[in-house]
This record gives sequence, C-alpha cells and structure tokens, in this order.
Amino acid sequence: MTNKFEAIEKASKGEITIEMRPVYVVSGAARARLTERAALNKLASLITQREFHKDGRPTNEPDMLVKNENGDEVVRRGEPTASFMGFKDGVLISLLDSLRQEKEIAKLEKKYQAVNDKSQLLLKELIAAQNK
Repeated sequence: MTNKFEAIEKASKGEITIEMRPVYVVSGAARARLTERAALNKLASLITQREFHKDGRPTNEPDMLVKNENGDEVVRRGEPTASFMGFKDGVLISLLDSLRQEKEIAKLEKKYQAVNDKSQLLLKELIAAQNK
C-alpha cells in the first residue's frame, strides 16, 4: 500500500476516497473545521461571544422548556439574538477582508520574487556578455 488510506479505499470499492486538504483549528473551539470559511465563521462567533460577555449583553434569546417525543420536558436553548448575529456578521466581514488582503500580499510577494529572480539572471547574463 502506497498510502495509509489505501485500505479503506479498496475495502469500499472506491465508494470512500480520502483527499488530503487543510484542516483549520480555531483556538478556543471544540473541534477542527474543514474549510477556511467555516473556521473564520467560528472565529467570528467566538470573538463576538467574548465581546458580548465582556459587556454583559445576552448572546441568545431566553431558553424555553419544551416537551420531547417522550413527553419529558427539556430545555431548548434560545436562538441567537439579532444584535449578536449582526455583530458577528460584521466581525466575519472584517476577517474576510483581512484574509483577502493577506492573500493579495502573498501573491504580490511571489510575483515580485519571480521578477526579481529573472532580473538577477538577466544581470548575470549582461555582465557575462560585457566581459567577453
């Protein structure tokens, strides 16, 4: 077997395929996220919760007692408040803007490095041609 996941792929007759991709871990979150967007969304929620708790504002509507299918009363957590969701959306937009800017900077740095390497090569060729 060439990779450690080949066994499950063969056993499932190709129904399960393993793809290697990034996993994003948000500090303070209970589990990892598989997409960049999900990780940023969770981070926005955590930042918003911290701010709301610091200010003493509620993040959710009040909890409710409801009956489940067995007839037992259980507590159902209230939905997030409109102000919480609005603040979280603003934080998420800010995080997405920062990420977009960082990606653009990385792209420009890579482009600069490629042009700089080409420039150095041309300078060496020029010096070699002048010294003939």
